[in-house]
Amino acid sequence: MNRSIQLYIQYTPLTEQDDLSWMEGADGLVVEQDQCEFDRLNDLTVPGLVLRDADPEVWVELQQNKQCVWSSTSGLEATASLRDRWKDLHWMPVLSVYRPSLSYRFSGKAEGEGFSFYIPDTSVIRCWRVTDGEQPLIDAVEHARQLGFDSLWLHSLDAAEAGRGLELEMLDRTESSGLDIWLSGGATESRHLSNLARVGGAAAVVIDHNLAQLSSALELCDCLAPLTEPVIPEVNFSCGQGCAG
Repeated sequence: MNRSIQLYIQYTPLTEQDDLSWMEGADGLVVEQDQCEFDRLNDLTVPGLVLRDADPEVWVELQQNKQCVWSSTSGLEATASLRDRWKDLHWMPVLSVYRPSLSYRFSGKAEGEGFSFYIPDTSVIRCWRVTDGEQPLIDAVEHARQLGFDSLWLHSLDAAEAGRGLELEMLDRTESSGLDIWLSGGATESRHLSNLARVGGAAAVVIDHNLAQLSSALELCDCLAPLTEPVIPEVNFSCGQGCAG
């Protein structure tokens, strides 16, 4: 099966008696430092591993694993410092992304018998910011590129809360960055991965273990099979000047 988008599953603590067949076919697991012991990782059949906010001094055994990705939610600069300290490890920043709340401004005092009203601030429409410094998404992506990272994980807080699909429009902001973009937040059904495959533009997607257990990783990998021609999602633009973020 030809697949350009990799599938990673957020690990949940399991016992030795648990059926692990639903993991088969996934490209890797995302593991928090306090979720799993090294010996338990050796029992898992998934090839790839992403350690999230893990201390290399604690996971000494995995420092020699060239397939392991060390991800950090501490921000771009802090992750760059970790990378400079642990030069032989592959580091990837994790940025939380959100849409600013729509605000309104008063139109001002009306002339004559006219009416005064509130006008929405259209500058935030289709604009994303990251919690790392509250900067626009496109600025953060460019900063990550300048810092020398080759991959960047974007987690949509809004999509994760809604659970109605991944924030695919963010990929428009990253397609020219040259970075491998990992996407997470909002995927609760297999069709959400099919939508991602139709749009393209992501190197990997991270899903919750509940979805993988419900559908199996093999079935979800089928959903990520690329189409011959990527489909651009339809976007309805509002009047006014939008934000570049």
